[in-house]
Amino acid sequence: MINVIISGLRSHIIQNSLLQRESPKYFIIMSMEKSSVKRQNLPLKEQRKCFTKIQRFISNTKNFLRGCNKMLNGNIRGFIDKLWGGEELIYTYNGKKYFSQGYTLENGLYRFEVQQWEPEGKILWYVEGLDHQSSFDKFLEQPLFDGKRFWDAEQDMEWVDD
Repeated sequence: MINVIISGLRSHIIQNSLLQRESPKYFIIMSMEKSSVKRQNLPLKEQRKCFTKIQRFISNTKNFLRGCNKMLNGNIRGFIDKLWGGEELIYTYNGKKYFSQGYTLENGLYRFEVQQWEPEGKILWYVEGLDHQSSFDKFLEQPLFDGKRFWDAEQDMEWVDD
């Protein structure tokens, strides 16, 4: 994998626990100038990979900053770490109880799912065959909470199984 480090973002961002869950070979840290990547004389395919990594990095950083310590009855950082890792979590939002978990199926594929337990029990959403990070990213994109995405609803969520 690509290891490109361009100055612009400092080590205090690297030390953030949100970013430590991926191994260093997946990090591409650079200033937000596209020309920085081009100056590295990388092939076009590698430049595209860099831009994709930059976009994911920016998205994760924005989400981290947006969600700092707002969740009711729990720390959002701890909740996100457990959610990303696929641990079983129970939480409520707008009078509804939810359950999330991730696990490996017998065929070796990873599955992440969200169930609504109350007022009625049902599987609300799931994704299979992606890694932890991709599954987590897909989850964050879904309007599962009364039409809201996770980051738009988390300040009104309550973590009930801490």
